[in-house]
Formats: sequence, C-alpha cells, structure tokens
Amino acid sequence: MPRRTESIEIFNKKHTEIDIVLLDMIMPKMNGSEAFYKMKKIDADCKIIIASGYTQDENIEDLIQNGLAGFINKPFRISDISQLLNDVIKK
Repeated sequence: MPRRTESIEIFNKKHTEIDIVLLDMIMPKMNGSEAFYKMKKIDADCKIIIASGYTQDENIEDLIQNGLAGFINKPFRISDISQLLNDVIKK
C-alpha cells in the first residue's frame, strides 16, 4: 500500500482551491520529492515550491524538469519567500 499523508489527502480533496504548495524537502513519512510527484499525479498543473536546508542538487534539477515551480534554500528571509511566491503565482 502506498504511503499517504494527511497533506496528500487534503490536496487530493481540495487541489482545485489551492493556488500554490510550499513543501519542505525533509519531512516525516514522505520526503518533498515523493509528495511533489504524488501532488503532480493528482493535478499536473499545480504550482509547487520546495524549501531545503541543503544545497540544490541534481534531485532538484529533476523536479524542475518535471514541473517544480520554484526552490528556496533555508533559512530564508520573509522577503525572499514572499518574492518567490509572488513570481510563481504570476506565472
């Protein structure tokens, strides 16, 4: 049975009401990459940003090629995430 989290279940039910998703790369039960692909399977047009405390690696490049809308390194300033959210929403 596939691993499911509450966030995926909520996204499955409410994805038409969600404008953007901000995921952490490291999460309990399911990492950001897994959540990204599950959400994209539900709604291929969803806009997803991933945040990580680790440097951007080839895994992020794969996600970008598969529709990741943005990436931000942690820690980040409120102004930086605000600008990224604004840029992604306007796309």
